[in-house]
Amino acid sequence: MAVGTQGNGLGLIQQNRGSGTYGPCITTGNHVHNNEIFYLSTHGQSGGAADWHPDWMFNGTNWFNSNTYHCQNPEFSGWGWAGAGGDFKYFQSKGQDLQGSVDNNIKTPPKLSNFKASGITSSEAIITWTTDEKTDGQVDYGTTSQYGSSTPINYFFNTQHSILLPGLRSGTTYHYNVRSRDAAGNLSISADQQFTTSG
Repeated sequence: MAVGTQGNGLGLIQQNRGSGTYGPCITTGNHVHNNEIFYLSTHGQSGGAADWHPDWMFNGTNWFNSNTYHCQNPEFSGWGWAGAGGDFKYFQSKGQDLQGSVDNNIKTPPKLSNFKASGITSSEAIITWTTDEKTDGQVDYGTTSQYGSSTPINYFFNTQHSILLPGLRSGTTYHYNVRSRDAAGNLSISADQQFTTSG
């Protein structure tokens, strides 16, 4: 998706697959923008991985801008492309991601707040909450604090979350908690909350 400030979710891979039927895999013509790009190994890659002519990844028709690159260990924030060397400044010297930034602190789980059950009827309710960073969202719910049911994970990363709980029983008290995981894999789970359906 390449609309507004939402990231388009592209990951680029360039690989030498030999000179046979498949040949090399060359990635071109992509616009990678407004993404939170995480690399969870010992050193970073600027939005892609290449083991064959890596300069072609960002000296050709691929364009990176306004991304934030996260690395879990400040000691390994080289942001060099495999085989190309250099660091994030080198990447920018190629005209790429001049508005981008590097963040080395991705170990903090998201903070959850503003839990609310609204739109309550005899058979459904809407659970909303807020996170301090963009995360996915999921709700565990049931008639006890052991829950027993979970909504599908909403993978649209946002800071404002809203999930519908359908198929509820009328006049019943429900327990729920919310789950939010950021793109780095840090998970937060709320304390138990409650609401009662109408009827």
